[in-house]
Amino acid sequence: AGLGGPATVATKPAPVIPARSSQLLPADVRAERVARRKKQQIVIASAAAVVVYLGVIGILWNSLAKARKNADKALVEYTPFADVHEDGMRHEQKWRELQPVVEQDHNTVELLYHCMRARGGEEGVRLDRADISNQLQVDSEGELTLIRSIRLQGKSDELGQATAFDEALKGERGLNDYQWTTPPPQAKGDKWSFQYEARLRGPEEQ
Repeated sequence: AGLGGPATVATKPAPVIPARSSQLLPADVRAERVARRKKQQIVIASAAAVVVYLGVIGILWNSLAKARKNADKALVEYTPFADVHEDGMRHEQKWRELQPVVEQDHNTVELLYHCMRARGGEEGVRLDRADISNQLQVDSEGELTLIRSIRLQGKSDELGQATAFDEALKGERGLNDYQWTTPPPQAKGDKWSFQYEARLRGPEEQ
């Protein structure tokens, strides 16, 4: 016999959609968002670098402008001193041109006097020629060179008289500034011929 009892029939309930969707995103969507975020960071960093660069350029420009202003001011202040310097250079040039005249210690007459004093009145020593230079020489570039030299040619009756004259020239106080070159006298007949030369000593030879 069958089981007795009431039986009911009901329809299948419809599915219910959740109120919020899942927070989980597909992998490609997440990767795209990460890439977009990195790109934004790069753009922001680049913009900041440009701002810093422009700031540095501005500072350097201001420094350059100040330096140029100071240079122009210094040039204006230096102009009077430049004129004084040029005047001094011209004065020095004129002084060099006048050296042979104003420095009497090297006057040709004065030097000849000292040469004759070294001769000491020795009758056996005779000067045939005396070339004494005290002048400025100008080279091809316009540079001035002061030429001071002595050249003596003569004869003596005896060899000892010529060598004594040689020693006297080197010891003459008025000729101390000159360096002498005195080769040995040469016999010519019954006389002894000599040729003595001197040049002004350089600063390192004083």
